[in-house]
Amino acid sequence: MWNAGNKLYLFETKNTGRYKNKKFKSCNLYVIAADDKLLREYFISGGFQYYRDYLQEKGKPEHKGKKYFYRNFIDEKQNGNDSFYLKDDVK
Repeated sequence: MWNAGNKLYLFETKNTGRYKNKKFKSCNLYVIAADDKLLREYFISGGFQYYRDYLQEKGKPEHKGKKYFYRNFIDEKQNGNDSFYLKDDVK
């Protein structure tokens, strides 16, 4: 999950398996306009719910005009402990 410009990118790993004796992993990449509330609400549920919570927190007045990253949100929620939600965090 990441934002760039006015787009929200959601990358989801679906299934793993074998096809013709070769391993595979199927994935989905959703690219939606960040200001499209209907699509954003639809896609940011289920497996992306924690990221949705972050975006809601980021939108609060106390974070406006400040750098507030997903890592900040997770650190606050996890009290600085290692988190499943940052397992593959890219800086």
